[in-house]
Amino acid sequence: RYGLGRELFDVVTDWCRSRHMATLIVWVLEGNVHARRFYEAMGGQVSGQTSSTVRGFGVIEVSYLYRL
Repeated sequence: RYGLGRELFDVVTDWCRSRHMATLIVWVLEGNVHARRFYEAMGGQVSGQTSSTVRGFGVIEVSYLYRL
């Protein structure tokens, strides 16, 4: 809660823009409510989901799309 996530996100999006990237996609575990809330607050739009495996456990990943 010190603003480090927002600062890191800003650095990453600035880096992408400086390389003329038009979009950024971030994948988040569906059950990670805090991360999902953060990425939504940063303006991300849910753009898809996929089934995946983490250490042998089935999970759902949700993607957030950012237009840069």
